[in-house]
Amino acid sequence: MDNNTKIAEKEIVEICQEYDIMNYYINPDGSIDVDGDVDLSGKRLRQLPLKFGKVSGDFDFDDNYISTLEDCPSVVGGNFYCSDNELTSLEGGPSKVGGHFYCDCNILASLEFCPIEVGGDFNCYYNEITSLEHCPGVVSGDFKCSANVLTSLEFCPSKVDGDFDCRNNDISIRDLVELQCNIGGKIYSDHTPEEIRMATIDYILK
Repeated sequence: MDNNTKIAEKEIVEICQEYDIMNYYINPDGSIDVDGDVDLSGKRLRQLPLKFGKVSGDFDFDDNYISTLEDCPSVVGGNFYCSDNELTSLEGGPSKVGGHFYCDCNILASLEFCPIEVGGDFNCYYNEITSLEHCPGVVSGDFKCSANVLTSLEFCPSKVDGDFDCRNNDISIRDLVELQCNIGGKIYSDHTPEEIRMATIDYILK
């Protein structure tokens, strides 16, 4: 091991101590795998302090000033929280999340690069998203895309085991009637259940 690698590892150890990151393994490329949770929320960060590989538990950096998912783990076994930041893209984020994925309250215009698999809720509300293209095909919890600038529910997940919330968008009642999604919970929209029921009857009769 050369001197530069030793210095790099020393810096990694110091950073892990500073942010209470434990049970980690330093990979040859300088990234770290963590067996447990990583909590970097509310630290006034503008970028992640380390390059992460895999995290078996939760990975949380809510409430910072981070504008990119660069150096995020590729796989998160628990929940992934990146809410209340300044993200404009999900590029660099995990491809697989075992629990919830929260990217709400950012300035995202697209769901491109979002995880392929989400084992819990998928929350992308309070952004500037114009299309559901690239969203996960199956969501094991709730799917919340409210308070964006959506005009269509095209490309929505094929299956949502929990609730489907699309309130505070410009979604027509026709889109709700033609929604191609198997929803296990309730649908929340800007139209009442009775309006949707009557529109569905009209659609069938036509």
